[in-house]
Amino acid sequence: MYNLEKTTILAIDNDPITLDLFSKLLADKCSELWLINDTKLGIQSAVEKQPDIVLLDVSLEKMDGYEVCECLKADKKTEHIPVIFFSSLLRGTDKAKSFAVGAAGYILKPIEKRRQPDQAQETRAIQIAEILSQIGACLAKGRLSEGGLQDESPQTPEFLLQYHLKSREIDILRLYVSGLKRSEIAAKIALSENTVKWYLKQIFQKTGVTSRAALLEKTRSSPF
Repeated sequence: MYNLEKTTILAIDNDPITLDLFSKLLADKCSELWLINDTKLGIQSAVEKQPDIVLLDVSLEKMDGYEVCECLKADKKTEHIPVIFFSSLLRGTDKAKSFAVGAAGYILKPIEKRRQPDQAQETRAIQIAEILSQIGACLAKGRLSEGGLQDESPQTPEFLLQYHLKSREIDILRLYVSGLKRSEIAAKIALSENTVKWYLKQIFQKTGVTSRAALLEKTRSSPF
């Protein structure tokens, strides 16, 4: 289980039950935990407090979680902060949209009412493990970016600008054309293999190719 002793976390959610859950799961494990139930105050807190991680619900009032995430990623002061969605939405399209707006992770909220009392302890343990695992993966990705991929290529190659690829898509593209498998890419940049698969699908669509060979051909004349 990941050690959060020096990690600061900001949770933004309108649901007091979820905020109470975060308090019970994380308050004694991280350095600081801020619980916010208002979207504007949540964005302001992210700017002022500079947390290591933002936990964000999708179904928020006034602005939904996608809009909040887009605001955070559009601001130079908060664009570097990983955002993990914590949502009750089960559709694959909701998860895909969260990554499209810049999220680093997506955790499903448990449906506690359907669980028997003797399952509560096991459910809580699973919740803690999943949350800590995703937070740990996000922090590991941040360290890799600081000392690895961004140093190798600090600017987007000019020939890629026309495709409007995001920085993570460029990272994955670079590793993919180098010959790594999806599982190897996932391990290298601390993402799930399914997430890497989803990003590759976006890359194929944006660049207009359907295979690794086509990507190799497209990038061969302009190595990066």
